[in-house]
Amino acid sequence: MLFALLACSALLAAAGCAVQEPLIGDDTGDAAIETVNGREVMVWRPTGKGPHPTIVFLHGSGWEPEEVERITGMPSQATYEGYMVLAPRGTGPESGATWNAGNCCEPARSQGVDDVGFIQDVLDHYFDQGEAKRGKMFLVGFGAGGKMAHHVACAGTRWLAGMAVVGGTLEAPGCDPAQALPVLIVHGLKDESVPYFGGGVPKPWDGRARQDNSVLRSTAYWGKLAECGVEPTRDSGDGWVEDRFDQCRDDLVVSLLTVTEGGHAWPGGRPAGGGAPQPERRPDATARILQFFSDYR
Repeated sequence: MLFALLACSALLAAAGCAVQEPLIGDDTGDAAIETVNGREVMVWRPTGKGPHPTIVFLHGSGWEPEEVERITGMPSQATYEGYMVLAPRGTGPESGATWNAGNCCEPARSQGVDDVGFIQDVLDHYFDQGEAKRGKMFLVGFGAGGKMAHHVACAGTRWLAGMAVVGGTLEAPGCDPAQALPVLIVHGLKDESVPYFGGGVPKPWDGRARQDNSVLRSTAYWGKLAECGVEPTRDSGDGWVEDRFDQCRDDLVVSLLTVTEGGHAWPGGRPAGGGAPQPERRPDATARILQFFSDYR
């Protein structure tokens, strides 16, 4: 499967890019800031009584949980579709929060913060309250939060129904998931913070030199776990190419959506600020992720 992905990569630069307005907002008025095990979780709740299918959104390095809506628009769109959205906060100072995500990021990594345990506790907490539907819980992560999503999925957790990662690679040591998952990976071909083809990182967020795995290797891992066929179905549009591995066991899908001109940003969203790259307007990562999850909720 990895060789099939590598063969596809030479064609990725062919697509162009068009502009569309992101359907996102700034309103966090309907969100609640709550505490689980002494750490902050921002919660967006849908209308109606639970339990609800639930999205756990792991923010990028330097974000705060409330910026998940400003940058991606996912909470408002997801709650409209009936999901509860949880945005746990990493550790670190204001505008400096991050995750202990395998090979990054400081200071969480050097301090040995147990973020996997914390995220599992968050899901258990909202399940015990009757709000989160076990078996219908989804992970979403960006950047270091994307690496963290891989890390949590690797930890053997059985409550997951699917995962979507934007701009993050699989770096968890000793990955041993309890089950195969449907996985959507979205990544910019020109990402300098988490390089598409792996290797040395030109612009690490925390300034620490590191080596990353490639996006192709990360995708191939989940595809192998799901026993997917080696030939993907290819689709493309303005600024994107998607390789969709849909010949997998148990009707799982593992898909790689490459943003051909994209850097380290949320496609279809807003820049994170502080000199972060301008996101491409297509594809709309939030819409693609919610569409992907819809088959498993």
